[in-house]
Amino acid sequence: SCYKFSHKSARFSKAEAYCNKEGGNLVSIHNKAEFDFVKTLIKNNRGRPEVLIGLNDRQSEGKWVWTDGTTTDFLDWSKHDPNNVPGDGDIVRIKKYPDEKDSKFADGDSRKNYPFVCKKIYGKKAEPILRE
Repeated sequence: SCYKFSHKSARFSKAEAYCNKEGGNLVSIHNKAEFDFVKTLIKNNRGRPEVLIGLNDRQSEGKWVWTDGTTTDFLDWSKHDPNNVPGDGDIVRIKKYPDEKDSKFADGDSRKNYPFVCKKIYGKKAEPILRE
């Protein structure tokens, strides 16, 4: 797989469209090692406090899915999340709360702009599975 950090901020649907144009999707994370790698990528790119990933429940409230269609087999929620705020609470970002020692998954507003990470899986054609 190949990962790309975008310093540009975008809302969820625009970020996914950008990743699709690059031949991938918003990043999906499937184990602790991959999550640690993504957190290192973020830290090496000025350590942005909140970064958008491909996990969302836009289609069905409480049913978390990845935009690339891969299995939702790893979730590392903050103790504060998911809590359906801010906004619609339909998307997920990596965030570090002051009272937690490490960054975790936190739900957020799909209409707000965040920096984001794309992931391209070689040998797989990117197909957007969400329509707005």
